[in-house]
Amino acid sequence: MTGYRVILTIDSDSTNYLTKEGFTLYGFKAIATGSKSSQPLVWFADSLYSTDNDIEWRQDYNTYGAPYKAGDVISSRHEESINSGEIYRINQPNGMGPKPEAQPNPEQNIQVMNNAASGEVYGGLSQKRLNFKEEFRPLNRTELAHGVTVRIWPVEQILLYFSTAKKSEGSVVTQASTRAIVVNLTDSNLRRIGWSKDNGWLWDWDESSKTWLSKANWASRIDSGTDFTSKLILPEPTH
Repeated sequence: MTGYRVILTIDSDSTNYLTKEGFTLYGFKAIATGSKSSQPLVWFADSLYSTDNDIEWRQDYNTYGAPYKAGDVISSRHEESINSGEIYRINQPNGMGPKPEAQPNPEQNIQVMNNAASGEVYGGLSQKRLNFKEEFRPLNRTELAHGVTVRIWPVEQILLYFSTAKKSEGSVVTQASTRAIVVNLTDSNLRRIGWSKDNGWLWDWDESSKTWLSKANWASRIDSGTDFTSKLILPEPTH
């Protein structure tokens, strides 16, 4: 099972500033899907960061079903472990259903189907952050009408930002109140990034000069107030 790791380094002065001002580190993880209704959810909210921080995960997924109700937070749900190539058929309005099962699926995506007798439900993908609180960690929320199936591909890309605005884990968020960073791990399972109060997000560490170059195309900044949905809900892959 492949593991991924993002090392976030913050100098002591900047760490003291962030904690004194009450900033929380928010994290999101991307998926790809053909659904136009899918929304990104807060993957984690971390207020116990320090100067050296590891954000780690494995290719180990859960799917979930949830009741369709008003609000931006998934507050109740049913989770099941799932593998690529399997489908989870939700057969109750509360999101429950039988264990996911394999089916002919050459694209090896993960599928969630609303198989309930009537009505809409939410469905999506969740994934644990290693060495962090063992709680529900959803990546996306997709509205599923009766009989509809959504296809989901996990994407090894995360988005991070610091904010004093309080957001719940599992809530819909589409833009940040401060500048964010997108980090892609498609070509490497290890990335090193930094943050400082003078320069914000940094990446592309050069060992010879002991400086952050912030030039490599595997990371980019997103200005505050910019809708970042397209960085977290990607189009389904073409074959």
